[in-house]
Amino acid sequence: QSAPQAGFPAPPATGCAPLQVSITNESSDNTTSWSYVAPGASPPVASGPEPEFVYTTPGIYTITQQVSNGAGADTDTLHITVLAEPRAAFTAEVPLGTAALMLTNESTDADSFFWGFGDGNSSTDSLPQHTYTEDGSYEITLVASNSCGSDTATASVEVVTPPVAGFAISDTVGCAPLTVSITDLASSNTDLWSWTVLGAEPEFSTETEPSFTFSEPGEYVLVQQVTNEAGTDSDSLLVTVLSGPTAGFDAFVEAGATELQLQ
Repeated sequence: QSAPQAGFPAPPATGCAPLQVSITNESSDNTTSWSYVAPGASPPVASGPEPEFVYTTPGIYTITQQVSNGAGADTDTLHITVLAEPRAAFTAEVPLGTAALMLTNESTDADSFFWGFGDGNSSTDSLPQHTYTEDGSYEITLVASNSCGSDTATASVEVVTPPVAGFAISDTVGCAPLTVSITDLASSNTDLWSWTVLGAEPEFSTETEPSFTFSEPGEYVLVQQVTNEAGTDSDSLLVTVLSGPTAGFDAFVEAGATELQLQ
């Protein structure tokens, strides 16, 4: 009698946890005893020609088959790779005063990604770059995937950029007394307004669209300053106030004449 020859074909050597491995025995016909050692599996050891093993933890494992009869023994091995389901994780930040999204992809066991930025734009890069076009709150979604499935993570960011000043006035030139009204054209993310025009009434205002009255002729600089938590911007316009006409004349009649002379 000769010694047996071990052998078992590879079942799917790679799979997702939990992975069930069913053994097909292909040892020689003169085998009388089988034993299997499978560290990390359930069960870790087994006897009989065709056992089953279950792997619940991702990793790389080895199954060893030992066959024997009265003439001797032989062994064979099989390597098993157990894959993990992906885990989606990331951090997101938009620094105050900017619109540029800063991402850190902390996903594990993923080989493809889908990002939704909350403004209708998306990316499949592992670590994309994105810049928002408007201030506001946005929810970012990351779907991380591999052959075992997918996982989703979300995070919210707030975009606050500095405001942009701008305004128009009803008159830039007029006669004293001149009252001008303001049309505010500052960007919609403005939180605070400040107006300064020395020599007017009033000289200062924090209203959105105030009015100013100029009683004396001259040139005046009207300054708008707009503010939010991200910064400040300013704009200005020149107002020219003209003097009104002054009535005055001289009248006389020369000696010996009857005609009135005016100057």
